[in-house]
Parts: sequence; C-alpha cells; structure tokens
Amino acid sequence: MLFDEQKRIYDELISAISPFNIRDLLGTTGALQLMPENADRSTRLEILATALASVVYRDDAPNMSIRRLKSVLNSGPLSDKSFIATEDPFNNPFVEVITFHGGPYRVFPGFDGTPTFVIQHLLNSLFLSDNPSIDGALIEVIYRLTGAVLFLSEQIAERAGLNVNNELICLLFSGLKCPTFSDNGPPVLALSR
Repeated sequence: MLFDEQKRIYDELISAISPFNIRDLLGTTGALQLMPENADRSTRLEILATALASVVYRDDAPNMSIRRLKSVLNSGPLSDKSFIATEDPFNNPFVEVITFHGGPYRVFPGFDGTPTFVIQHLLNSLFLSDNPSIDGALIEVIYRLTGAVLFLSEQIAERAGLNVNNELICLLFSGLKCPTFSDNGPPVLALSR
C-alpha cells in the first residue's frame, strides 16, 4: 500500500515537471541546494532531481516560472508528509573557512564538516613545515592548484552572498525557499549572475 502511494505521488511529480525545460530545472535544483535555507530540505530536492533525470529532454520546452516552481516544491507532490517526515534538521555549518595564503577562504563542507578540518591540517603540514619532505616543484604545483580552487570557492560564496555567520533556517515542515527575482527569466540564470 505504501509503495502504491509513493508511486502515485512520484507520477504526479513527473506530470508536473515534464512539460518544462528539464535542463533548466536541473540547474535550478542544484542552485536551490546551495541556499542555506534549504540545507535541511535535501530529501525533497534529491527526489526532484531524480524525477528530472527520468524525464526526456525536449529543446522546445519552456522554462518553469518561479511561481510554478514554488508551487511544485511547496504545495505539489513534494509537500507530501511522507517526504517531509524523512528530512532531518541540518546541524552543520553551511559555510566554513579555510585559512591559506591570500585568504581566509569560504568553503562548503557538505553534510560532514570533517573535510574542512582535514584539508586545513594537510595544508598546514605542507606549507607551514620548517623541513618539508616534498620536492619544491611539487609544492609549487600544489600551492597554485590549492589557491585556484579556494579562490573559486570564495567567489561562489561571494556571488551567492553566503557567509560563515548566515543563520540556517531549520524549520521542519516548512517550504523550500526560492530566491525572489522576477518571473521573466530562468531561475538558475538569475542565481549565477
């Protein structure tokens, strides 16, 4: 019985998204996952991404408006209590900081803050050691690549307006948040400006 109900809800979601530009909706779904307000709502965004991956792409499909997107996310099939009940409030910071030459740099640890801790200590051991045991040419390559990746991460955080001190809105059973820009263009493009 439970499987039949979930299949019905999934089919309803497919019907709601299939008339629209799937490529744009996939990009928008990824952008919504970057918003701190949606950190504890990843289950619904992952369900949407899975549904989008099963829809055939059409070049002539229109982009979904922000209003319709909000409806699909918050009052459509994804608002079903069976999906919402599986979400868990997010307890890790969305943005953390790595200290490196020219920094600090904001980074995105994902669901586990451990990578930030490990990377910071690896960088410290490579670049703060009095007696490095690695060839100088290799250290230079690692330095340049690390700087480039951290610069890119910082630029993403800057353009998205994400700070270490952003409050996470962790209200269970609340809707997914969408940016508030005009309905004129595709949402993902507005996020990338």
